[in-house]
Amino acid sequence: MQQIIEFRINPELYPSVRKRFKRLFYQKMFYLPGILLVIWLIMAVAYSEDLLPTLVIGVPVTIFLLLLSLYVNGQITKEIKTYRFIVNEKGIEHIGYGVNYSFISWAGMDYSQKKDEIWVIDTSVPGFIRWFMGIGVIRIPNEIEDKEALLQILDAKKVEYGSKQLVK
Repeated sequence: MQQIIEFRINPELYPSVRKRFKRLFYQKMFYLPGILLVIWLIMAVAYSEDLLPTLVIGVPVTIFLLLLSLYVNGQITKEIKTYRFIVNEKGIEHIGYGVNYSFISWAGMDYSQKKDEIWVIDTSVPGFIRWFMGIGVIRIPNEIEDKEALLQILDAKKVEYGSKQLVK
């Protein structure tokens, strides 16, 4: 008989998760349009005598990218409510609206606790691929309901399947 346990983010702690996601999003995506505009202006000054065509194209594109990033940020914070982490006899999976499906089998699983989250990794996926493409890693926020039960399950499966120690 297959036992399935589902973990969700605690609804009372959505604001803290949303705040952290927004911070990560702004660090990665919000500055891109501004940097792009600066590069366009530098290129225009260096290689062109007239700034007007660059400004006519660059400013509207930058404003569009800023508005698009704000819209995407709003969608991301709404999607937090749909995050589910499912534990079964085969492994752990991450399901949610707008999130790539992730599955890690117990045989290659290891985990580590970070400041704001638990990283469950697939040791069969090379570290560079995990870092660059996000494949083979499930990041579970600390605001998950019944976190201690999840950690106990991860510890038990790590011992049962003899996963390699995570190299930091």
